[in-house]
Amino acid sequence: MHVPEWSRWCGLHNAYQKLNRTLTHEESPSAPGYTPEGARAGGGSVLSSGSWTTVNPWEHAPLHLHALLSPRLAALGVDDSNGYVCATTNLGLTRPPPAVDTVYVYPGQGVRHRFEEAVAERPFTPGEKVGIPAGTVTGPYLYVSVVGPALHGFSQARVTAASLVGPDGPVEVRTVDNFTDGLQLYIPSGGEVIPLRPLRPGSTYAASVRLEVYDPLGGGAPHVVARTWSFMTLRRDPKTCRCRSPTSSRCAPPKRTRTKIGIPIRTHAVLAGRRIEVTIIPLKVRCARTGRLTSRARERCRHTPQRARKLRRTIVATPIVRVSVARPTGLNAVSIRVRSKAFVAGDVTVPAANVEGHLHR
Repeated sequence: MHVPEWSRWCGLHNAYQKLNRTLTHEESPSAPGYTPEGARAGGGSVLSSGSWTTVNPWEHAPLHLHALLSPRLAALGVDDSNGYVCATTNLGLTRPPPAVDTVYVYPGQGVRHRFEEAVAERPFTPGEKVGIPAGTVTGPYLYVSVVGPALHGFSQARVTAASLVGPDGPVEVRTVDNFTDGLQLYIPSGGEVIPLRPLRPGSTYAASVRLEVYDPLGGGAPHVVARTWSFMTLRRDPKTCRCRSPTSSRCAPPKRTRTKIGIPIRTHAVLAGRRIEVTIIPLKVRCARTGRLTSRARERCRHTPQRARKLRRTIVATPIVRVSVARPTGLNAVSIRVRSKAFVAGDVTVPAANVEGHLHR
């Protein structure tokens, strides 16, 4: 459930962060932009710099994503403004527990999920607590949360067993939970399973986890809960690698198209020691059916008419680049060197090109 008032509070905190040029959960009463509401939102939210467009900004930030996946989260406020994103978490932990002890997992049963990721967040990543440096490419983190009628909202869970099995057999994993040193207050009741290596694309994996859940007030034997489920990994992106089969992790490199470069220059514009503009044309690239041409270089491009019953089209790009004209190497010759910038046309990347030669008057 969306709470507009909490979204307003998040907006106040985002404004505070912009005024003070910082990403922080705390607000100082003596700093510009301080408000009690903004301070409350900052202290009970997940935060990110940038903007929330189509991708969850915390998708590769396990501590933050796990907070958003908490089964007890029933309401929240969200604000994306001033170059920051704020989403409340602690304020909305009011969902009633299910009738029986339940283990929630992400990715869920039978869904398709990424096969690798490199996590990064502050103040640390869960993997760093078990010897995995931040930024290491691993398999996708598997999130486990537990809640039940006999469990306290802040019960502490310990992962006592976890496994992940794929087409190549068991996968080596590490686990973190509420008893991992430094994580006690950072994740909901539950834990995370971290595959140490990327998984095979386009494959099915079976996961299982067993937890002991303790009452934070002490006393009594722990509740033992377990969950077994399976999920599938996505195939590799065809823009970067074409898979030979759904269960193969080996991919053929993308095909690249040769380019033809010509240099039409008006001879009267070539003067030794001066800079001139040169148009490289034609630069032809075969690209996908709707291929758009993007380039850091300034460019002019036109699309040739799409041929009947053809799914490909030719893009002719004429980027304008600057070249330096050196001193004459002969009475009637000038040595030149041209470099065109790399650009992407549809699903084809055209590398930067160098052209060296002589111009004769």
